[in-house]
Amino acid sequence: MLQPPYVTTAWELSHSKHRMVRVISVHHFVSQDIHTCEDPVTAATAPPNYLLLALPQHVVEVRDLSKGGGVSFSFPTVDQAQQMLHCCNGNYVATLEVKQNRQGKECSYARVYANWDVPSAVQQPMRARIAGRVTPSSAQSGPPSLEMIELPLKKAPSVIACCQTTGNLLLAFHKTLTLYHFRVCTRDISRLRFIDFEESGVFVDLSFSPTSLSLAEDIIACMADKYVHVFRLGPGAKTADQSQESTDRHANGNKNNNIDSHIDWEEVLRGDCNTDSKLHSSSFPLRVDLPSIVADKVTSCPGSPSGVMYRHIPFQVAPPNMSAVVWCTSPAATPWAAKSEVLHLLQLQITAPQLGSSAKQTYSSACDEFRSLVLKPLYARKEPGNTKAVTVINPMHSKYYGDLVSTVCLVVTQQEGYLYHFNMRDVQEPSRLQQAACVTVYPFTAPVTAVAMERFVLHALTETGLETYTLRAGHHFISALDPAGNLTACPPADDPVCLVGLRPFLGVERLLLADSYLVLLACSEESSSSSQDSHCSGGWTLYSLTLPCPAALYNDILTVGSAHRWSSPATYRHLLCEGHVILRTAIATVTWKPGTTEALPCSDSEEFTRQRDELYRESCALLADSYIMCDDEADWKLAAPFYKMAALTPVEVVNRVKKFELPPDLSAERKNQGLMSYLRECLLQLNQAPGDTLFSPAVPNFAHTLLDLFEQYDPAQVSTLVLNSSLLRDCATDRVLAIMKKQLSARAAPAASDALALVLLCIQRGSPEQAVAVLDSLTPSSLISILSDNPILLLERQCPASTRGSSSTSLSDGGDSTPSFSELASVLMDSKPAVLAVVLADFVTALQFATLREILQVFLEYIPSRIGIAGSAASDVLQKFLEKYFAWYFGDVTAQNLASCDAPTAEALKILVRSYLSDLRWHDAKTSGKKKLRSGEPEEPRRKLNPDKTGSSWENQSDTKVLFEESRSAFLAKMPPYSADLSKRLLSLQEGAEFALEDGGSARQEDADCDSLFKLQCLLCSGKLPQDCAIEVRQFAQTHPRLHGNLSLQVLCMPVLEAANVLLGFCPQALLRFTKDRFSGEAEWKWLLLMLHRKVQTLGDETLLKPFYLQVTRDVMTYLAQTLPVEDVCRVLPPGGDDLYRSYVQICQQAGHANHIRALIMATGQQLLTTLNL
Repeated sequence: MLQPPYVTTAWELSHSKHRMVRVISVHHFVSQDIHTCEDPVTAATAPPNYLLLALPQHVVEVRDLSKGGGVSFSFPTVDQAQQMLHCCNGNYVATLEVKQNRQGKECSYARVYANWDVPSAVQQPMRARIAGRVTPSSAQSGPPSLEMIELPLKKAPSVIACCQTTGNLLLAFHKTLTLYHFRVCTRDISRLRFIDFEESGVFVDLSFSPTSLSLAEDIIACMADKYVHVFRLGPGAKTADQSQESTDRHANGNKNNNIDSHIDWEEVLRGDCNTDSKLHSSSFPLRVDLPSIVADKVTSCPGSPSGVMYRHIPFQVAPPNMSAVVWCTSPAATPWAAKSEVLHLLQLQITAPQLGSSAKQTYSSACDEFRSLVLKPLYARKEPGNTKAVTVINPMHSKYYGDLVSTVCLVVTQQEGYLYHFNMRDVQEPSRLQQAACVTVYPFTAPVTAVAMERFVLHALTETGLETYTLRAGHHFISALDPAGNLTACPPADDPVCLVGLRPFLGVERLLLADSYLVLLACSEESSSSSQDSHCSGGWTLYSLTLPCPAALYNDILTVGSAHRWSSPATYRHLLCEGHVILRTAIATVTWKPGTTEALPCSDSEEFTRQRDELYRESCALLADSYIMCDDEADWKLAAPFYKMAALTPVEVVNRVKKFELPPDLSAERKNQGLMSYLRECLLQLNQAPGDTLFSPAVPNFAHTLLDLFEQYDPAQVSTLVLNSSLLRDCATDRVLAIMKKQLSARAAPAASDALALVLLCIQRGSPEQAVAVLDSLTPSSLISILSDNPILLLERQCPASTRGSSSTSLSDGGDSTPSFSELASVLMDSKPAVLAVVLADFVTALQFATLREILQVFLEYIPSRIGIAGSAASDVLQKFLEKYFAWYFGDVTAQNLASCDAPTAEALKILVRSYLSDLRWHDAKTSGKKKLRSGEPEEPRRKLNPDKTGSSWENQSDTKVLFEESRSAFLAKMPPYSADLSKRLLSLQEGAEFALEDGGSARQEDADCDSLFKLQCLLCSGKLPQDCAIEVRQFAQTHPRLHGNLSLQVLCMPVLEAANVLLGFCPQALLRFTKDRFSGEAEWKWLLLMLHRKVQTLGDETLLKPFYLQVTRDVMTYLAQTLPVEDVCRVLPPGGDDLYRSYVQICQQAGHANHIRALIMATGQQLLTTLNL
């Protein structure tokens, strides 16, 4: 019967061999039921709280533990069940049964029983069939009846295991493992659904005969007295040839199967070792561990951060003689089987005692053995609405495989337990998954008989009683959920494990775990209990212990820990961490309940979930409180994430800490220092929005409380606090100014953060002129740097109520919030437009704080609300921002073309083009007004710009290359406004009018001043603009004939021949250069010469334009004669012009002859060089 728990006054209990655990009695069973039963051959549990006892009468008793543990019903088995287990997926009971044949030899069979839990079905005759070969008859469409499914096995199985989520069965035949896949089938005619098992065709040959098997998804664990082997079975990089080789190796008796995987160091040094064929492709780069270093690491066990120290382990890690070879019966028929391979995760072998060693070193090596093996997968709980349909391809995976975060494996020897952790999120990287670490060592007080593992505690049945320990699986599960630690914080896993329960029991043979109960089967004291195979003549005693729920266990831990809060803070924090992890594991992991066709996640009631979540938040807050009270600064940093997990705002945290009732021997400075670290962490780094959603319930008193703390402990950070919280700017402006003035008076030069804080305070007080004066004191680079570090100061958003209390690092995190420019951005728009444009571009490109669509939306909503100079400044910033963005976009993305541009990018290009057209339209209106006021003298020219540059410093961008400047066509330099319109000048002189040279000179100078035309020309020449942009530019130029650069813009938007025709009539001096850039065929040159010939013929001899066009014709013909062959020149000549162009044909012939002679000279020289013997 259950005895009172041991009570110990020592916090540390020392065992032999320097092992240490913390002992505290906090695990209390809620209740206990005691029953007697017949001698069970084997036993198992089934969800939710069923106990299955297989009796010698070929009957399985089913006891409902939730109803006291009495017998509810029973169902028969065909033969005597030696091993029995239950599977949630399919809700079946699998047994390994034995019987003697006529020769007296024992034969074993693997059978599955379905519909076992329906009492009405049990009362009906049992229906039997063979898995994969016989289907249920159509007569079974009525009420369910007990069904027995026998697996068609050619050999006698020795051990059986099942996976709770896939329903697959794993069987062992001496040293060979085989797998049967669980299937839910449907009859074609009656549409009757039934479960079945299909042979996978995959076999795994081990180097030992296992006595215990475990299967979790694709992870297989095998154990014998001296061996433990855990590996992953699944498709890998194995080819068909390798699969056939593996099959042939098995057919040849599997001889020397370890030779191929052996790597000789001498062969590696000689270069004769082909490691590619012996190692997994993901194992590279190789890491060589020398034997002496490996032995030292194993004996010191650095992979066990549990705080348990031990000097010797009784087993060898990764022994060379342990292997697992995969082969399949028919690779062609089972493609999955043909690609299967083994990934070793854990290999252990009990070592023999060394000769000459002391007795202490070989205390148990001679008789030690592996007693138990537990493989437990941990699945992450999904949100209620996050249920997506999952397609399963791998037959060894369930649809919940994506939720599998980690798998823990407990290996138990006689007096120790070793907990190993496998991070399943690294399953795509076999080399990382292979690096299993022993995370905890359990030194039991006596030799172990059996173990049972819950999600958060471990129960060990020893020869003296029942021991309960805390687990470290939850710590590593939480870390695997968030590897980077960005979302949550996890308590340290290096604290010693706690022995939370120690109770004496006598004669206990078996230990079983149900959902809410722990079952102990004890034999009478007078009977033999040396092994589990012994039969108890005096009957068996069944102890049913009700397990405490996570909330009750947490409350018990908290009750004991609270007594040591101030006397032993380390103990108090350790117990808090244990309770916190218990609650967190219970919330984050999922348990299973049986389903006819699949395993189903268990769901708790709303009230239970609410209470558990409240306790979880309480544990987070208490942990944060304990970290704030620590002496180590490193511990202070853990307070902020735990307060955040507790959903506490800084206002609540400050009020909470102020209410701490400290003992007289502790100073208040201790909590204030930790509180300051928390405030710096949450206020100075989270970049809260100016709305300060974190402080929505705050009052101005809180602002003064913050200032009191910062003024006393960290006054230098007040300026940074102002940058991140508008609460101080709104509620304590004058006091902040006073503190900052006091700090600035003690500094030689103010920092950029101080200056920007002063700017914000000046704006808050309604003094934008003073703000501009402070901005002028900053260099552009420092201003850009400080603004980039505080992006939320420029772009505000109105947060909806649903997002309050959460921080964001980008505008897109705000959901439906509407971003807008802040008052600081408006001031920068007028005073520092270039700086603002650079910062906004960095928000999109480097910082990714906002998207291009969001910035465009902000501008398009801001500009219409501004008129006059303010609207013009905003348009100028928008233009500079787009130039900066596209310089990054087309420079960072290689081979960027129009097809790859998304909708916001295409829209931004249109906005940039329209911005340039607006500048040209404004320039046209300005120059028209100046011409009316002109008195005949040329206007004093402004600063001349280099047409190859944008022409600016930080304010005018002179050191920045124009976007697509290298794509600008050379002929544009010969067109107005960059070159005089000679045709108009000659026409004016011919008509007797005086040509205004001074106007032309002034116009040329003003044209050089306006770089928007130059930038727009570069864009049009780049080929990156959408087609509708070019159409829009042409239409705009046609509707505004006096537009600055009208002719060049129309030419760039026209087809080639149409543009050449326009140049022929209005700007012939650019015609030759245009044709060099744009003409690509013989027909185009023929068309041009014909048009020039007709143009010359139509001009009279008296006109001054005829010599000008004749010169253009001579230039074109000279270019063609020097570049084209004689045949091509003759073909492009206009008809009837042989005499006029005969001289150019001769020039072409002379050029061809010269080229021929040059080629001969080069060929002869090359031949001579090859014959010389230098």
